[in-house]
Amino acid sequence: MQLSGACGILPRSPCADRHTGALSDELRYSRRHRALPRTRRLYRKLQQYTFPLYCLIEPSRSHLFPSVPSSRQTQRPHDPSRVAASQPRAKRIASRGWLLLLAAAFATLAAGTLTGCSHDSTPWQLTNVTGHLPDLQFSLTGDDGKPVTGDTFKGRVALVYFGYTHCPDVCPETMGRLMQVIDRLGPDAQQVRILFVTVDPARDSAQALHDYVGAFDAKHAYGLTGSDAEIEGLAKRYRVAYQMEKRDPKGNYEVTHSSAVYVFDKAGHARLLATDHDSPDAIAHDLRRIIDTRS
Repeated sequence: MQLSGACGILPRSPCADRHTGALSDELRYSRRHRALPRTRRLYRKLQQYTFPLYCLIEPSRSHLFPSVPSSRQTQRPHDPSRVAASQPRAKRIASRGWLLLLAAAFATLAAGTLTGCSHDSTPWQLTNVTGHLPDLQFSLTGDDGKPVTGDTFKGRVALVYFGYTHCPDVCPETMGRLMQVIDRLGPDAQQVRILFVTVDPARDSAQALHDYVGAFDAKHAYGLTGSDAEIEGLAKRYRVAYQMEKRDPKGNYEVTHSSAVYVFDKAGHARLLATDHDSPDAIAHDLRRIIDTRS
């Protein structure tokens, strides 16, 4: 199983650079003709949601799309009267287009001015993802064995991290860095919760997660687990990438996963994204801003 997204990128497969030289005629021919059915399917799918794409297709490739009218099929006899009659209308359309373009430009300028006046211009030290990711919504099992939803943490700033208890390096390092953030927040840490979502539910039971997060901070950290489908759905929702090796009955396998920390405000809105390059001071700085903001 593998999920990929903008917020987590797995290492590039070495197979991607396997063919770097000139391709043989046979390989080039086979690749070109093997891609034709897929190209047709892609065109038909895009045609459902966009304007007619045949206006962008080169005439030399029009035979790949049977439903696309060719130039011979659409060509009409030359009629000077039709051309003369269409010129005034074309001028009106062009003038109207320029007016709409100018109106859009002024509207954009006005919106930018209002935005600058009504919002704090201080830049975030973390990556601002406001409006780009969905709200905090899930239905999983907590490390105490009880059902937990995203609404459980409303009124708190939630730091969501996807990992697993058998992780040899990245997860302990990330949790350790988050503990430094908690220390820097001081009394404000009471309004923060760390949600450790396992990507290895086969081995990470509720008890295993309870012991793991308790070793770091039993007061502020909570472990979350669920079925494979539930974890996969939540990871896909927030564009988390992870790839599991073939499961060994003895439990000897690893899981490659992204290491971003998602920050949600007290209302459950996705606000920030912290990576390995963000220091505890930077994370604590932005968390204070979110804590002080009225959601």
